Amino acid sequence: MFKALFFKEWLKIRWAGLIMLGLFFLAAAKTALNISYGIRILGANNFWGEIILKNIPFFNDYLYLPVLTGIVIGIAQFFPEVTESRLKLTLHLPLKENNILLYMAFIGASAVLLISAISLFVMGLISLTYFPSEVLWAMVSTSLPWVLAGLTGYFGTIAVFVEPIWFKRIFFIVVFISFIQALLEPSHLNFFQHSLPQFTIVTLLFSIAILFSGHRFRKGVLK
Repeated sequence: MFKALFFKEWLKIRWAGLIMLGLFFLAAAKTALNISYGIRILGANNFWGEIILKNIPFFNDYLYLPVLTGIVIGIAQFFPEVTESRLKLTLHLPLKENNILLYMAFIGASAVLLISAISLFVMGLISLTYFPSEVLWAMVSTSLPWVLAGLTGYFGTIAVFVEPIWFKRIFFIVVFISFIQALLEPSHLNFFQHSLPQFTIVTLLFSIAILFSGHRFRKGVLK
């Protein structure tokens, strides 16, 4: 049963995932071109000073892509389920309803993480091409909160689509956007170096919102 459910979810998100992966590669190519151009114009030493001494990320083209990926994957996965009234049929499979929702969310979240991991790997190769390994670890540390923002965007998208009560939809939107903004706002390297575990826990706890929305959806609660 889980294999059939996995295949169904994969069919819904595969094109969205490939498109977002393509955007990540475009961002990586733009980053590489920007670094090469900066070195030619400023010289290697001056460009190094701009990046290292001023603590400025050189990969900001990647900043919003994880969030966009989470939202796009969430829409591709749950928009047809809700608008075409397929989610209620899915929840009537011979499995526990909460398990079905969590498994669907696990598939989508895994897709978001996989795309983000591939993109980080590519960005890491670019970093090692132009900078020493210390810069690579700073890049990874700085980018991980953006990946958490992508997961938050994914969980928030699901909660909003499944939630049948408009007031609670608005509440979810405000809460999730506020948390995402907190993760994306810092503009220098290693800002979340010491608080990343706490933000990771909060991000994972946001997945629980799916169960509350799913419960109200199943019961047909409207207020």
